[in-house]
Amino acid sequence: MDDWMEELRQVGELRDKGILTDEEFEAAKKKILEDRNSETPTEVSADPESTIFDIYITDAGPKKINVIKEIRALTSLGLKEAKDIAESVPALVLAGVSKEVADLAKRTLESAGASVSVFGVD
Repeated sequence: MDDWMEELRQVGELRDKGILTDEEFEAAKKKILEDRNSETPTEVSADPESTIFDIYITDAGPKKINVIKEIRALTSLGLKEAKDIAESVPALVLAGVSKEVADLAKRTLESAGASVSVFGVD
């Protein structure tokens, strides 16, 4: 697992334990993702030459049920597996997909209320 994903998971655990407030959690999450995006030249917008992408959900948002439905539709996973992804963010939703599939998945998940990151892997 990438360091930034582990950092996000740790910050989420601190929030769940009540050590961080929601505002502190959001600020820390934003900082981690900004650092990740600034150091990664393979972000979709930064490297249009990539042809294979991974889609990560970084926050399920307030409408988690809608996000779970979309994860199931995109992946053909069962309800439990999709729920596990939505509840254990950051989590890989799709791996090794084309740019068109990555764009569609990102739009679909974001319209359901999720925060999504797409990274080129080639």
